[in-house]
Amino acid sequence: MIYGLESYGFCKEGEALDFIQDGRMELDGELPLNTFGGSLGTGRIHGLWHIIEGALQASGRAGERQVKDVNVSFVGASPPIVTGTTSSSSGSRISQKAATP
Repeated sequence: MIYGLESYGFCKEGEALDFIQDGRMELDGELPLNTFGGSLGTGRIHGLWHIIEGALQASGRAGERQVKDVNVSFVGASPPIVTGTTSSSSGSRISQKAATP
């Protein structure tokens, strides 16, 4: 997660730990992460849930995990298997779900 936040430009290198403090990663925070439970919560099926969750969030079908007012998703992947980051955005609000690459 830390590497993903820094490498995708959500924060500068070395700033991710400070960046995620004070509830920023909570479902109702500025940048929600792992709203589906993360790779460990889904049986580590090589990042497939990042793609599924991105589609559910962007289409407003994530149920109790739904981030408010989301209409765009981004899924980033790291080889050799898909592990990565799912981001959703609406206007200036960005929501981010990430797995440690």
